[in-house]
Amino acid sequence: MEFEQEKVERLLKKNFFISPSAHIYGGVSGLYDYGPYGCPLKNNFINFWRKFFIIEEMMYEVDTTILTPYEVLKASGHVDKFCDLLVFDKVTGEFYRADHLLKQEFSKMEETDQIKRIIDNLDCLNIKECDEIIKAYEIKSPNNNELGNTTYFNLMFSTFIGPKTQNMAFLRPETAQGQFINFKKLYELNNSKLPFASA
Repeated sequence: MEFEQEKVERLLKKNFFISPSAHIYGGVSGLYDYGPYGCPLKNNFINFWRKFFIIEEMMYEVDTTILTPYEVLKASGHVDKFCDLLVFDKVTGEFYRADHLLKQEFSKMEETDQIKRIIDNLDCLNIKECDEIIKAYEIKSPNNNELGNTTYFNLMFSTFIGPKTQNMAFLRPETAQGQFINFKKLYELNNSKLPFASA
């Protein structure tokens, strides 16, 4: 039996488990609100997870802020590396992830050693290399239109803490950074002994 995501989503939306956020203004792709049935379902998952991983495994529980200062994510490498390369269709303006588009287009071509090397290194390409590959292989958009120059798209949502623009922060891209920042405090709480676990 095949899982049909669209049918499941339709059912969840119809019965208000979830609803596109700001739906009366057209909504935004990927953003959802939980309804009266979705909230308890989500909370049941969280409670099950907490019981199984935190309580039964006797982990230290930490709930860190959703905003992470710039310095933290700069030190972890997120500021420089947590981004995708995007290309856009010059006619429609539609954006595409460069690595996905290249992989899709190369899958239609005869695999040579050169193409295999490119596919194996798609995650490591920079803007210049991506543009050179698109030009060399005459890669087009899925609509067969010319592609614009490659750009970086930062996957983290940035903001500022307070009125000063030098206090830059990001909506945390992952919860692990809060664990790392608090490691010393957790270690001390555990009588400065290893091992211990936290979540």
